[in-house]
Amino acid sequence: MTGSVDSSGREPPDPSALSGALLEAAPDGTVVVDDEGRIVIVNSQTEVIFGYERSQLIGNPVEVLLLGAQREVHQSHRQRFGSSPRTRPMGIGLQLLGRHRDGYEIPIEISLSPISVDGQAFTIASVRDVTEHRRLQAERDQIQTALDASLDGLYLLDELLRIRYANRGATQQSGHDVDALLGTSLEDLLARGPGEPPLAEALSPLRDGTRDHVIVSTRLARTDGRVLNVEAVLQRAPNPTFASYLGLIRDISSRIESERTLRRANEALLLADERERIARDLHDNVIQRLYASGLALQSTLSSLPDAGQQRIETVIEGIDTTITELRHAIFELNRHATDPNTFGRELRKVVSDAERALGFAPSLSVAMSDDLMAGIAADVLAVLREALANAVRHARPTEVSVAVVCGPIEARLIVEDDGVGVSPSALRGSGLDNINARAQALNGECSIGSRQGGGTRLDWRVPLPPIQIH
Repeated sequence: MTGSVDSSGREPPDPSALSGALLEAAPDGTVVVDDEGRIVIVNSQTEVIFGYERSQLIGNPVEVLLLGAQREVHQSHRQRFGSSPRTRPMGIGLQLLGRHRDGYEIPIEISLSPISVDGQAFTIASVRDVTEHRRLQAERDQIQTALDASLDGLYLLDELLRIRYANRGATQQSGHDVDALLGTSLEDLLARGPGEPPLAEALSPLRDGTRDHVIVSTRLARTDGRVLNVEAVLQRAPNPTFASYLGLIRDISSRIESERTLRRANEALLLADERERIARDLHDNVIQRLYASGLALQSTLSSLPDAGQQRIETVIEGIDTTITELRHAIFELNRHATDPNTFGRELRKVVSDAERALGFAPSLSVAMSDDLMAGIAADVLAVLREALANAVRHARPTEVSVAVVCGPIEARLIVEDDGVGVSPSALRGSGLDNINARAQALNGECSIGSRQGGGTRLDWRVPLPPIQIH
């Protein structure tokens, strides 16, 4: 083309050459097909995408570039397009699977533009390989799925703490849908108390770079009126062009309640320890001294005149009453004040304490398991003390035997003496009433009667709880 120049004195480019250059420079594949769907023109990017030489494509149906399963479907689409041709931009065009020359599939998007040249209809198809786009989209979907799986609220915030992004956990936590959250300031979701500084003040260490994150304990107001105790973790966003801060809000209501429960449990344990200490002091010191004093007084009764005996018996009854009241107090302080591992030692101590009042040492026979006795140890010791005190007071024996037998079903305490036997007055005493009451409280029974050959036999038995197997 000659005879026409531009202002610089150069001739304008040949339109045909310019069109060809533009076709080859296009970043997408370009395929021109005629009204019968046959390829008439392709550019070099089409060769790159599909692996064919253009000579292998020219004159072939455009469906050669598609997978076999989609060819018939595409033919029907092409025929409908031919009957009503219109421009269809990329992005809303067809999303198909192309076929590379080597046989593998290629995700592609196609936009269509109808043209007419010398009265003949053609269609220009721009073909884009979206393999990388699909891969990136799949990665984004996986990341989004992971973010939405979190029960914590995840936020992207601008410099004014307005929400640019919120995950599904944020919507479930706050009760707002995503559209309601976007553009809302995170400050507006919080239930700050009177005098509490705004959340923005906590961001100063992030702004001046002295810290890489801050943690704030606060409250979040839900749409249903409930207020959640939450912990907000804020840090600078790695890409400040979209957001200034990353925010994670975690519901810590359950944790706070657990901490309260643990604190109450610790306080209860401290109180239980103190109660056990008091119960142990009463049991090991006060009751033992009172019991020993009562036995000592009982041992002097036979040497006193009747008037003196009555006074001493009154004192002994007072001591018995005091011991009973102390035992009740100990029981209330700690139902398991007696450590089962020391039960055998306690038995021997009770028997030893009775030796001075009796004038001889009672015999002791033990066949038991400390573990099985754990729940009834205190009761057995109390019954034994009462039985030995009755022997000193009423029986005037020369021999006393004590047997503790604990089997898998029941525990038994048997106390026998060779004294004067059981008197009606003794059976009506408050001590024996206490012995019977302890047996009944444990669903057991107690029998007191004459021993074969003379004397008294006390048989106290209670059932044991079943063994728990875990």
